[in-house]
Amino acid sequence: MNSIAGEGWLAVGDAAMAFDPLSSTGIAKAMRSGITAAAVISRALQGDSDAVAEYASEVVSEFDSYLQNRYSYHRIDEVAR
Repeated sequence: MNSIAGEGWLAVGDAAMAFDPLSSTGIAKAMRSGITAAAVISRALQGDSDAVAEYASEVVSEFDSYLQNRYSYHRIDEVAR
C-alpha cells in the first residue's frame, strides 16, 4: 500500500506524519490520529476492506495540506525580509 499502512499494521501519530514543533499542532494531531486509527481498526476487523486504504489516503491528504500551509508561512517570512 504505502508507508502509512500495510497488511496488519497502521502508522499512527508521529509514525504517520510529524509536524514542525513551531506549528503547535503535533499533540492534538497525534491524539486525533490515534482515535481515528482505532475506528479504522474496528471497521477493518468488522470486514470493511476499504477502511485501511481510506485512512492512508486521508493521512497523506492531511499531511500534504500541512506541508502547503507550512510552505506558505515560511514564504511569508521570506517576503517580509
